[in-house]
Amino acid sequence: MENRISYTKPFGNFTKSDFNTSDLISLFNQHRQFYQSYQPVFTDGSKYLNHVDCAYVINGPVGCYKLHPFTSLFSSEIKAVYFAPKYIGVHEIRKSILHTDSMSLLESVRYSSTHNPLIKEVKDFYRDSLSKGVRILFSWIPFHISIAGNELADKAGKSAIEFLSRLIVYAKERSAINQWCFYQWQEK
Repeated sequence: MENRISYTKPFGNFTKSDFNTSDLISLFNQHRQFYQSYQPVFTDGSKYLNHVDCAYVINGPVGCYKLHPFTSLFSSEIKAVYFAPKYIGVHEIRKSILHTDSMSLLESVRYSSTHNPLIKEVKDFYRDSLSKGVRILFSWIPFHISIAGNELADKAGKSAIEFLSRLIVYAKERSAINQWCFYQWQEK
């Protein structure tokens, strides 16, 4: 069994303008039928003006967290994908397919060189799961086309009340913090 993470793209290289929503949902349903023996998992990370969140959904809302406002959208997506496999492992789900709308996340997880500690942890957990006979597939889906699980993950994140206390400081966040500190220094 290969240790390299790969992902499926049931929608190919579409653009939303190429399809109507019912065609996209039909494609997704065909994809789900093909992977019907896999437990579907949906993840989402979102960033708003003063609110950042992440969530994962398996048969209804499971985990959703508020993140520090300096957290990047990319890091919020990573956090959702980080927590979902942990849940899968704890609950001994043998076959799952993890759906995300973040292509950049999937590409980062797919390639071997990374400096992001969370990406590294996701990859390490994935390899550990493989060694235990657990199969986790990754799948890219477009956002906001009315796929129930994806919409549920989006809503779960928006309603998050638990603040994730684990500090995440990566390059993008560090840059935002440095800019804020510089601004504060200039004001004085």
